[in-house]
Amino acid sequence: MSSALTANGDRRQRTWRFRLAVLALSTLGVGVGAEIALRSILFGSGTSATARKLRQAEWYTPGFDADYWKLQARFALEGARSPLGPDARLGWTGDIELSSGAHRDEARLGEREPVLLFGDSFAECATPPEECW
Repeated sequence: MSSALTANGDRRQRTWRFRLAVLALSTLGVGVGAEIALRSILFGSGTSATARKLRQAEWYTPGFDADYWKLQARFALEGARSPLGPDARLGWTGDIELSSGAHRDEARLGEREPVLLFGDSFAECATPPEECW
């Protein structure tokens, strides 16, 4: 009788371990699946309403650090110009040719005098074209 109780206890213990392993693997699978789904929505090429709502850089970074600006550029609206990256001396260099320091549209200025803005992220105009100044 004692051996029957021991066998029954071993079976219960194996069943318990199996259920615990299934629970752990299921939880891991759901977590990995959710991560893949979120990344495909955030960084995919889709423009659904859900994707537009979730693409808010301030939700994923603690402040205005380098990661914030990388996500901001990545999540930029369609038609917005994204920054090409900061230069240690000039700041944002999106429309400046680094070899000469000239603006790419300088020929279109005519008689107007160009103004160089240092250290101002708004100067990059990383917004939709109708909001640029």
